[in-house]
Amino acid sequence: VGNRPAVLRIPSLDSEEPFAEYRLSSLELEGTEWQVQLALAAPYDVQLAYTLEVRSYLPLQPDGSEQYAAPKDLHITRRYFVLKQTPPKQPDESRWEPLNRPVRVGETVMVEVEVRTRGEREYLLVEDPYPAGFEYAPPPPRGIPAEFWEDYAYGYAEHHEPLDQHVAVFVSWMHDRYRYHYYLRAETPGERTALPPRVEMMYRPEVKAYGKAQSIMVVSGE
Repeated sequence: VGNRPAVLRIPSLDSEEPFAEYRLSSLELEGTEWQVQLALAAPYDVQLAYTLEVRSYLPLQPDGSEQYAAPKDLHITRRYFVLKQTPPKQPDESRWEPLNRPVRVGETVMVEVEVRTRGEREYLLVEDPYPAGFEYAPPPPRGIPAEFWEDYAYGYAEHHEPLDQHVAVFVSWMHDRYRYHYYLRAETPGERTALPPRVEMMYRPEVKAYGKAQSIMVVSGE
């Protein structure tokens, strides 16, 4: 990709998952032109099938030239948390702290997504992409109640669905603020980028808002 080589080791064709995946972070795609070259090295003749997917995101505050500007009263934010290294001193003290350090391979990360608006809104779709190299995971066993938690005081979701690359949440109703948590597990080391979360009205898809892209450093668990 450009001047950066990437080697993908594909399992044997008789394995359960004979494929490999490589994701480019948003920073790597900045610029007007880029090229992808594929070269296959195999000890025998084999067919290679591949797909290339490119996604673009509107800026958080467009200058007016974009067709779908984010409404001023609709916002989405995302934060990452990790379990504290030492047990909490008080029974009601949170076991989680904001992520401000590298994450180890195999470590669980809690994701908090919050949507804010003025007044009430109905039928919203919230999509939060996973950072590359992370997978949807059950919560750790240290007293965590459920794998998906939402703040019922300000809204509720009709359905949430963990997909291959993001979590989709279908919010039936919210008032001022809707917030939920879910969990990811770090799988591969390196600097990993999470594309911006987004929220849109399901029956008015032109009304939407984006958050910010974020990076997480993942190190070997040894």
